[in-house]
Amino acid sequence: MAWKSASVITSAKPERVWEVYSALSWQEWDHDIAEVRAEGIGKAAGAIVNGARVVITMVKDRKMHNATFRDVVQNQCFTYIAPLPGSSLIAVHTLEPVAEGTRITHTFDFSGMFGGLYRWLTADWVQKGLDTNTVALKALAEVEPE
Repeated sequence: MAWKSASVITSAKPERVWEVYSALSWQEWDHDIAEVRAEGIGKAAGAIVNGARVVITMVKDRKMHNATFRDVVQNQCFTYIAPLPGSSLIAVHTLEPVAEGTRITHTFDFSGMFGGLYRWLTADWVQKGLDTNTVALKALAEVEPE
């Protein structure tokens, strides 16, 4: 079970939401992020593939986090793991086809020795971010590219 989670239903198909994820312009729907940059195999392989790495730069402090993708199933789900001192952030993104379109679910958790401390320090901020960002992703996915 995930520590924090948010879901929203969009009229967009899973393939369209995946396009938005794969563009790596996450700052368009996650306003805590300033930039996401692919590294290594992600540059050549479509960004979101097992083992690909990205560098996520945060807006607030310009801190950069290295993250690695795993459990990638195109148009369905991916996880990224970002190491932190004494912990790791685990972010799971899932797309589930439903009658109305697609259920987008984002979950966050922290593992490791300081996981509980990170949960305590960031609980309200993480949930607020998940709630806001899934709604923003929904809106972006519902705009067809030109």
